[in-house]
Amino acid sequence: MINISYRRIHSEEEKARLETRIDEAKAERDAALAEGEELRVQINVAEDRNDSLQHQLQDTARRLKECKLQISITRVKQLDIRSLVPYRNIIKLVRRLYLG
Repeated sequence: MINISYRRIHSEEEKARLETRIDEAKAERDAALAEGEELRVQINVAEDRNDSLQHQLQDTARRLKECKLQISITRVKQLDIRSLVPYRNIIKLVRRLYLG
């Protein structure tokens, strides 16, 4: 009878210990799931930020190309104008000589 009582007490203690461990494992699982969800949200935010930065980079690269093109066009116009200056001076000189 004592042996049965001892086994029963020991079994109940073991059961209580295992139930406590199960509760702890469930709490750990729930915490891990919550952390996983938070990490997914952070990943989504980071991906959105990355997409936004990629678009900004592409837009900046496009505007930079446009500016470089505009600089080239301005330089060509400047060279054209510089090449006209001596021509204009020659015209003025010729007009002075022949027209008085």
